[in-house]
Amino acid sequence: MIKIIKLSKQFDQKDLLCDINLDLPSKGLIAICGPSGCGKTTLLNCLSGLINYSGNIVIDGQDITNYSDEEMSLFRLKNYGFIFQDFKLFENDSLKDNIFLTLDLTNSGSKKRKTQKYRDVVDAVGLKRKEKSLVKNLSGGEKQRVAIARAIIHEPKIILADEPTGNLDEKNTLEIFQILKHISQKTLVIVVSHDRDTVDSFADRVIVIEEGKIVDDYQTLRKKKPSIFTICENEQKEGNNRLPFSFLYRHTKASLKNKKWRTMICTAITSLGLVGVGLSFNLSSIISQNIKNAYSSIIDESAIAIGVKNMDQGINTLSSISEEETEQIKNENSEYIADMGVLYHNDFSSFFKTLNVISISDGNYNYPIEGLSVENVNEFEWLDEIDVDTILPNSIEQLENNEVVIGLTNQQIQDICYRLRITKNAQSLSNYLKTHTIYLSLMVENSDWNYSNDFSLSLKGFFLSKTPCIYHSNHLWNKYIFEELFDLPTKDSGEFNNYPYELFKIPYLKCNSKKDDFLKLVLDNKEYSEYIFEIGSQNYFPRLYKNMSCIDANRILLFRTTSSYIPTSYCNYFIDISNALMNPIFCTRGGYSIYPSSFLSGFSRLNLFASDEELLDDAIDINSHIRLEDNESIQNPKGVLSGHYSKKPSNNVRFAPINSKLLIGNNPESLDEIVVSSSMAKSIFSTIDVVGKSLSCSFCVHETIDQKGFINRTFSNLQLTITGVIDSSQLCIYHYSHWTINFYQCRLGISITELLPFLVSFSVKESKKSISANSLQKAFPTYEIMDPFSKVQTSINDVCSFLKIVVLFLSLIALIISFLLLCSCNSLHAFESRREIGLARCIGVSKKESKKFVYAHSLFLSLRSFFFSTMELFFVSVVMSYAISKNVDSGFVVTQNVFSYVLMLLISLGVALLTAVVVTNKYCKIPPLDSLKR
Repeated sequence: MIKIIKLSKQFDQKDLLCDINLDLPSKGLIAICGPSGCGKTTLLNCLSGLINYSGNIVIDGQDITNYSDEEMSLFRLKNYGFIFQDFKLFENDSLKDNIFLTLDLTNSGSKKRKTQKYRDVVDAVGLKRKEKSLVKNLSGGEKQRVAIARAIIHEPKIILADEPTGNLDEKNTLEIFQILKHISQKTLVIVVSHDRDTVDSFADRVIVIEEGKIVDDYQTLRKKKPSIFTICENEQKEGNNRLPFSFLYRHTKASLKNKKWRTMICTAITSLGLVGVGLSFNLSSIISQNIKNAYSSIIDESAIAIGVKNMDQGINTLSSISEEETEQIKNENSEYIADMGVLYHNDFSSFFKTLNVISISDGNYNYPIEGLSVENVNEFEWLDEIDVDTILPNSIEQLENNEVVIGLTNQQIQDICYRLRITKNAQSLSNYLKTHTIYLSLMVENSDWNYSNDFSLSLKGFFLSKTPCIYHSNHLWNKYIFEELFDLPTKDSGEFNNYPYELFKIPYLKCNSKKDDFLKLVLDNKEYSEYIFEIGSQNYFPRLYKNMSCIDANRILLFRTTSSYIPTSYCNYFIDISNALMNPIFCTRGGYSIYPSSFLSGFSRLNLFASDEELLDDAIDINSHIRLEDNESIQNPKGVLSGHYSKKPSNNVRFAPINSKLLIGNNPESLDEIVVSSSMAKSIFSTIDVVGKSLSCSFCVHETIDQKGFINRTFSNLQLTITGVIDSSQLCIYHYSHWTINFYQCRLGISITELLPFLVSFSVKESKKSISANSLQKAFPTYEIMDPFSKVQTSINDVCSFLKIVVLFLSLIALIISFLLLCSCNSLHAFESRREIGLARCIGVSKKESKKFVYAHSLFLSLRSFFFSTMELFFVSVVMSYAISKNVDSGFVVTQNVFSYVLMLLISLGVALLTAVVVTNKYCKIPPLDSLKR
């Protein structure tokens, strides 16, 4: 089987072997004996191809002399089994892993077959009871049996045993040789030993070497052949010399566990470096998502806003429209409009500061009527607004321009009767009017202008009234008085006076009972986009509307304004340009506000909501007079919610257009009906079964801050009926988009000048967001198209970029340290494992494959660091998310950036690979036999 021809080996110019020529059989126990240093082990190493030599070695007809390292490694793996004097086992691995290794390397048979083979071999060498033991816990004799089992399990052609009993006692020595004798019945076993007596007892042939030469070669006396092992044969399948992953995993795991303190320190430092890298990228997601969560409760993340440029500018000059335009609007809306009139918006007490009275005139004397003046002429009431049957002495439906009907208080009636020297009661005055004509003298004067005028009016009737007033059937009667009789000039603007005695004339429409419908209609009508419609208030009608609710006010003043605003009817234009737009919210300074630059959203003034009026009154008392610095910390009674753009989103009631399917109920049909979110219903009523219930609401209609730093608020209370519920976690009331304008104007009396939209916010499909913004900007260059969240994202990115650079810099330092530490750990591991690397190469593992010991160690150490770093990053992310969510008042959501973890994994793998390359290039170049030396 083996033919050795002129084999020689020199070292440091010393001959270790000299022209060795041998022929060895294919089986049997061959012993090579001789004194120490004679060349016995050198001969064995030459046979295995572990060292270079001169001469030739032919095995089964194959000359292995010129085999490459790779070829020799594979040949050695398949044909040799090694038994060393000091066992040379993987000490930290189990008995099974040591024995199974060569079988896995050489055989690709079934796991079941290989397991049976393993059990047979373990039983044959007497280790059946030690199968679960670690090698380092075995005795010397047991370790040598493991080495024998490892050598024979893959059924090699040649077993090379170098002093296999050198470290054993006599009993174990005999048992080992007995096993080797058994093996030699079917395999060539070459034993190197200096124990001639034992060798002569077991060997079939003894070769004696002295000073590198064979000095004796003889056959021993044949003894009775021992029984052959009953061992399952290998399947005839070719394996390869690749280290099994399962072995590398268990071996590396055992190595890391054996050096647990080093592993822990290296893992901790490396994981810190990885966490820094992960956190630098995760930081942006944590901050961004939590801030987005906070602002998404204020502004829809998918929203874009269309606003006027220079939104901070206030309302500019109001100018009235012409009577002709007013007449046209009246005619076009006859269903809602009774007629039109005019109002002169001047301070008549200063306009006619010298004289301004209405008196009873008897031809010689004038007796002023207390409470009546030219203001009553300006704010006269229409005769058809009262029941003419209540007029004394007779009902009157039509009057001439010089005739009037007046409303008088009981005191005024008595005063007039006193002047007329009649009984002081209404009946007496009525009877007097039936037979006498009473004249009223309207007298005005302003000495600064040298202007004076007077006009006599015939009193045709009167009726008992709470306040003095003048009635006429001509709806433009005040125009006749001021423009025709007094001949005063008029203007259509409240500024830029050409003359001090000009009157600012404002036309108005008098609505019937459908005022709410009319004001909603004109908001939607594109033809009226240049007009604004103001409900008459005490500001315009100080006498007529004194103490009157805006709900009862029915005079609508018509203006133009030079201020920049977005007519509500333009929404149709916007939607025509981009059909991805939906759910508009009109943002005004007096109703509902959205300030994209400040990321604030909510009702412009403080609103309060409760289940009953008693709770509401308590909340009003708390919020009516408070210190400015205490405004944000005010705690309302339980069951009371508030809404204001400055409030935190978590407890702030907001408005939204109805854009979702109702959970229960129906959509609202009037301004006094609303839909609420399920969250709001539960917060106020503790149930979502609220359809038909009244929601007590209080709206701040006036707010000032005094010199002492106190906020003073005036509230208006109203009852709203809940018609439906929408499932939502946010505190929200729902209605149609115009509600925040119509309701505040028609129910709270907020001036339309404070309800002109300076911005419209739309929800838009995210996929079409950028397309919509671009198309709108092109179509409406005079408006500013804003993406509120783009500003948020830009700000977040700027902050996160800085933080990322800082964290990355610190992480880079940590990574450099961890890289050096990992290099050190791998280098130390490779140094400590060089015997194992050498052992694997002796068995037949290639140089390339043997590097896997270091690669596996580096990989598993890095993956361990990655595992711990993911837990650390997740923990840090949870803590940061919680802290940020509290600070920005967003819902607590653990935000993770998958890329952070992928990057950490890639870096850990990269560091593992790099450190392994550095280390293996050094230690895998060491010859196997040198690596085996301690």
